[in-house]
Amino acid sequence: MKTGIKMLPVEIPPIHGRMYYAFPLSILGPADSYLPWMLNNFIQLQAYSLTRTGEEQAAEIRFYNADEPGCFSEVLTIVPEAAGKEQDIHRQAVEAIDRGQYVYAYVDKYFVADNPFHGKKHVVQEALIYGYDLEEQTFRILGFNKSRLFASSIVPFADIAKGIIHSPVTDVFLLKPREDFKPEFQLDKVIPLLTQYVDSADKHTGAALPERSRLVFGLDVYKSAVESLRCILDREGAVVTNIAYLHILWEHKKVMGVRLQYMQDHGIAIHSGLDIVREAYRQMEQELFNLRNKLLKYELTQSARLIEQIIQSLDAMALKEKQVLELWLERLAMIPG
Repeated sequence: MKTGIKMLPVEIPPIHGRMYYAFPLSILGPADSYLPWMLNNFIQLQAYSLTRTGEEQAAEIRFYNADEPGCFSEVLTIVPEAAGKEQDIHRQAVEAIDRGQYVYAYVDKYFVADNPFHGKKHVVQEALIYGYDLEEQTFRILGFNKSRLFASSIVPFADIAKGIIHSPVTDVFLLKPREDFKPEFQLDKVIPLLTQYVDSADKHTGAALPERSRLVFGLDVYKSAVESLRCILDREGAVVTNIAYLHILWEHKKVMGVRLQYMQDHGIAIHSGLDIVREAYRQMEQELFNLRNKLLKYELTQSARLIEQIIQSLDAMALKEKQVLELWLERLAMIPG
């Protein structure tokens, strides 16, 4: 076997609350190179409605159309490939990295150190393999570590192979940035998506999937977040909360603020009075960050008062964002076509 070390470049992206979009953003290069494309997207949100399903389940708030590698074909070349036998997986990944391809795999994290589930619970999550060390027989991967931070970890070949083999999804995706990718900010794409968000509308034009009837969109995701929080209060005993939903809402406001700043910095709608809107999103971003931390505090105290405070804040924020978005769209409508 040959010897050596190879690492493909990665950068921690401005948003990384879910690995299925954090990984593609991590390999696209410096943030300013793909920022226009990111700002054309990452506007609409979706969530499961507990009210509509009648089931006790998590809201699963997420950015719309960003939940698997195929969603990123505009900016990445994506090659699906079946994983080989356990003893061959490391060779498969090393050869892909030698070709400049990142390996996006679904891994049972029970077998992988430096994550909260190692040796405790079988949880399948994504991992991005971007480097190797043949002397040490280790991969370098991205993911959430045992401290809940999105970061790099060093993992033995054998552990990754076991994790992939024990995952119900043994296909891997080989990703590579498209060389012909030249993103430009598209206001004619942004305005309809902002409108869909404020209207809580789904303008999906693909095949109608049964689960779509269980989804809500745009501002309605606040209701799903509140429904999930109320479910926490109904459970008995100590509860380990899932902060992902408030984290995604926080990232959403963060991206909205970056989008506004980009438009002003590049002379798009510079005279349309968007300072009020930008300041409102700055405040919402900070408030959601605080609510996220308050939910973590609930894990320690199990105080129902904290959950009620978060619910009240989310209800008020939904009304505030609706007003802010309507003002934003009103200003955008004044831009000469």
